[in-house]
Amino acid sequence: MALVAGSYERFIWGFSLKTLTSPAAATDSSSETLTLAPLFSYPAHTGPVRCVAAAPTTPFACRLERPASAVSYAEDRDGGDRFVMAAEEKVTVHDSEDARIIHEMDRGKRVLAMAPAKNGVLYTGGEDRGITAWDLSSGKVSSRIEGAHATRVKGVVVFDSRKDGSELSNLIASASSDVVIRIWDVRTIGNAKPTPLAEANTKARLTCLAGTSLKYHY
Repeated sequence: MALVAGSYERFIWGFSLKTLTSPAAATDSSSETLTLAPLFSYPAHTGPVRCVAAAPTTPFACRLERPASAVSYAEDRDGGDRFVMAAEEKVTVHDSEDARIIHEMDRGKRVLAMAPAKNGVLYTGGEDRGITAWDLSSGKVSSRIEGAHATRVKGVVVFDSRKDGSELSNLIASASSDVVIRIWDVRTIGNAKPTPLAEANTKARLTCLAGTSLKYHY
């Protein structure tokens, strides 16, 4: 599993999410200790880096009639093909065939990042500094991390699978302009704020985040 982040300060960073081996982790995946190991960092452009991507990704294209901060293909828990669009504080779920709006979800503050999971859940982050999990079938909030970061959340990544795709992953990543990248276990999201499994301080205001579940060689 790997992450790439960009920043206002022109740098990009690469991190590998690694498991620190322990006797307990061999029998209980919930006891694993994770760390974000640095892979690289360098000034990639002469201006702010506002978007990054990791391959492979699902091909998707659509024509928009209004400005949006993020657009992504997704599936609901029944396997329905959808696309989701974030514009200001609202996220709309559309039928991928005729673009009709199925759900309109209001976060209350501007949504700046989102990432769909294979289980029909959409994770969003933005000006409210938290991470919200939405059920795409109902359009309702299923869980939320309050105060995930000190400032706005600028990137969210879902790790679809682990162990070469043999099982679904329970991990998501978030990046913020508070300079920190954090890893979360979605199973711990409840009423109380969960503790991040791992984090990395880049010392730069992050603008975007991308990732892959594939093993990264550098």
